[in-house]
Amino acid sequence: MHKLPPLIELRAFEAAARHLSFKKAAAELGVTPTAISHQIGLLEQYCGHTLFRRRPRPLSLTDAGARLFPAIRDGLEGFAAAIMAVRQEGDQQSLRVTTTNAFASRWLVPRLPLWRKLHPDVRLDVIGTDTVLDLQAGDGDVAIRYATSRVRPTDGLVEDLFSDTFWPVCSPRLLATGRLKRPLDLASHVLIHSYWSPADREPPTWQRWLQVARSAPIQGHATLEFSGGIARHRGGDRRTGSGSLQ
Repeated sequence: MHKLPPLIELRAFEAAARHLSFKKAAAELGVTPTAISHQIGLLEQYCGHTLFRRRPRPLSLTDAGARLFPAIRDGLEGFAAAIMAVRQEGDQQSLRVTTTNAFASRWLVPRLPLWRKLHPDVRLDVIGTDTVLDLQAGDGDVAIRYATSRVRPTDGLVEDLFSDTFWPVCSPRLLATGRLKRPLDLASHVLIHSYWSPADREPPTWQRWLQVARSAPIQGHATLEFSGGIARHRGGDRRTGSGSLQ
């Protein structure tokens, strides 16, 4: 790229050529007419040509100045348009929220109309995934995650939203048969499990519930595992199993 004169000299020349007045150019740029004259003098030295006829008044462009003015004017306007476009893109950048599919569909998405009413100018992208994304790598801006005694991140702001209480549930029809009265009776039924990440310590599983209920371990029982809360709930609704921990 060819070496260019300083931008301040080009701006001074463009304003003076547009107004045909050092005084008006100085008022537009917030400097003195003397400063405008000085910057134009430096540009004239750089170009090796006089760009303005200062005498007799009024101020006018020389042939060299007339050739230079359209190019500098269009160049500065192009700079301004490009910078404005970049700024607008930055202003419209979306807020990316990542959370589990179950939480997104059951809690977050139903509340989005209220969010849009409170923040109409903020674009929101919801990334529903059961994979924990790396915020530091730029995969998202905010993460809403479920954790059981997981170590709290130390590389960002962390806030507890709310906590869950887990209960064993089953079909009312099964309960009405009277065949499910004690924990050991679960051995003859399918137990629906949720998948928990190895990073979760003490997750709410059937094994933990049986320990709390002071029941002996159940051997040989059938299980059905889902990786998402929605699938677990639907599995119980369709009676693929007798009970789930919710």
